[in-house]
Amino acid sequence: MLVNTDGDILVNLRDDDPRIIFPNQWSLIGGHVEEGEHPDEGLVREVEEEIGYRLTDYHPLATFFDGADVRHLYLVPIDVPIEDLVLGEGQAIRYIDPARALTDLDLCVTGRRCIEVYLRHLEFQAYVHGRG
Repeated sequence: MLVNTDGDILVNLRDDDPRIIFPNQWSLIGGHVEEGEHPDEGLVREVEEEIGYRLTDYHPLATFFDGADVRHLYLVPIDVPIEDLVLGEGQAIRYIDPARALTDLDLCVTGRRCIEVYLRHLEFQAYVHGRG
C-alpha cells in the first residue's frame, strides 16, 4: 500500500493477458516472494521492478492467510510524482483516494481486500488519536 503525502494510494492496471491472474483489473503494486526471499526483500524487489522506485521506508500492516498462500501487506510512504515513476509491469499506474478506488475502479479481489484493510487501519488510527 504505497501512500503519497495527499493520502492517495498507488494502484496499477494489470496487463490484459488472459494467462495471468486478474487480467485487465486494477490492483496494488506487489507480487510473489521468491524462494528463500524474506517478504521485506520481496517487497523492495517488486516495487523496483514494477515502478522503478527503490524503497527505503516501509511498515508491515497485515498478513493474510489464503489457503496455502501467505500474503503480506505493507504501508509504504511515497513522495514521488506519478510522472517520475517508471512503469515496468502492467498498463498504467495512478494515485487515487482509497475510498474512491473501491467505488470507481474494477479492482481485483486481493486489491480490494487490501484497500479495505487499509481503510479500517485509518479508522482505528483516528479512533486511537481521538481518545488521547
